[in-house]
Amino acid sequence: MKNLFLALGLMIGLSAYSQNVSDTIYKKNKEVVLGKVTEVGLDEVKYKPLVNPNDIVLVLEKSEILKIVFATGLVQTFADPIRDKSVYADNHNFNIKFNFLSPMGDRIHLNMEKAVKPGLSYELGLNAIGVGRRFGKYTPVGAVVNVGIRMYRLPDMKSRSDRYSHMMNGSYFQPTLSMGMTSHTYDDLVFNPITYDYDNLGPKKATTNFFMFTLNFGRQYVFANRISFDISAGVGYGTYSNQDENYYYGSYYWEDLNPGKNAYQFYDKTRYGFQIGNKNFPLTGNVQFKLGYLLK
Repeated sequence: MKNLFLALGLMIGLSAYSQNVSDTIYKKNKEVVLGKVTEVGLDEVKYKPLVNPNDIVLVLEKSEILKIVFATGLVQTFADPIRDKSVYADNHNFNIKFNFLSPMGDRIHLNMEKAVKPGLSYELGLNAIGVGRRFGKYTPVGAVVNVGIRMYRLPDMKSRSDRYSHMMNGSYFQPTLSMGMTSHTYDDLVFNPITYDYDNLGPKKATTNFFMFTLNFGRQYVFANRISFDISAGVGYGTYSNQDENYYYGSYYWEDLNPGKNAYQFYDKTRYGFQIGNKNFPLTGNVQFKLGYLLK
């Protein structure tokens, strides 16, 4: 009996000693493997099991492994190259963008995109309406601000060498929330039954408020880590406020009389950079072409 206890104690001691001198492999599926790591390659890790009478060498894919704790205390982790931010340390991750089509609508639309990590960034925008003032005092003026989260598409099939050519390069999906306000001046016209003409009671101002939630799909190209070209289209829901005034008058031509409509309904909608349907069909849409310059 005494020899039996001695043998059990020896086995327990050897087991504890072997664990102390063995390497520990932690797999992503929560499995723990004890053994002696013999090689860490580009795609795989080779090791000898703790109990190994035949001195065999087993192989694990690096994609299966979370980390290895070596007997010396050294810890080695394995990151997915396509998601490892250190791989993109040389990327300029601050992008100032200009909507190339915006001046055609008497507005200036600027955006700022900041990369958070590979595959994810956020974008802030300011759409200044009324720049150029094509219709003089009758041109609507105001601003629409937007904020969106941009998610870049990962490849369908990946290998160890896969990575983004740039964190901001590729196809993306971007939900965007926008809100803003415009103000416009109109002539208050009242029909005179004596002269059969309209009397101008003077200019008045009215405002229009906007609110939109848009799902944008696009593709951004980054050249030489400095210049970007971003093309996108979006669809979503949008609404704008109604006005109480009866008449809106946009120029000095009689055919421009348009009773009961606000500035968004009256003026050329392309100047805003988006389209919103009526109250019964509140869908919104937009198409954008943006040129950008990247900063570190």
